[in-house]
Amino acid sequence: MRQQAVITRQVAPADTWFSVGTIDGQRTERLDQVAAVLAHAAVTEVTDDIRSAKWMKLIANIPEMLPSGLLGVPLLEAAHMPGIRPVMDAMSREAYALAIDLGITMLPSLGIAAEDVPDSDQYSLDLLDRVLSHFSKPDTRVAVLQDWEKGRRAELDAFSGYVVATSAARGKRAPVNEAILRLAERVEQGELVPSPENAPQLVAALYA
Repeated sequence: MRQQAVITRQVAPADTWFSVGTIDGQRTERLDQVAAVLAHAAVTEVTDDIRSAKWMKLIANIPEMLPSGLLGVPLLEAAHMPGIRPVMDAMSREAYALAIDLGITMLPSLGIAAEDVPDSDQYSLDLLDRVLSHFSKPDTRVAVLQDWEKGRRAELDAFSGYVVATSAARGKRAPVNEAILRLAERVEQGELVPSPENAPQLVAALYA
């Protein structure tokens, strides 16, 4: 028998951001309708560069999802484990480098103002800092870990998998993301379980 879902929201609407737009940047009536609906749940902006806006989200997600999932702990705990933040930062920098290579524009995001967006990969680290300081509670568990805990496969291809595959298609590599992705694939193959004991293998990814 089906039951109603229960959603636990950890961030208030006033502190949540949505960015919506069309692929070609056109402002349409339908787009305005979508923005109006979403405005009930979050601060919503209409952008003429949705591709770049989506990349801001991806760059913020890259250092969170797989490392925290592999360690089997909430995000804040994972980020403060010895040796893990440098791994997260390296993954962020690889994602930033790919975005720049693809011609992505670094946009203000997650409450970071336009004047505070640096012209360097420091911005990828700033995004993670913002997530940790403003959008993470002590018990916040990333989507990848929640999927694994429910016995589901996670969206590996949408996170580090995308960075690795897209880099390869351009004749380049994202070695830290690739090493972390391989560990995540081992979880889904039943060879590894999410645990803080995986920390040394994550740290080793820096030397991949």
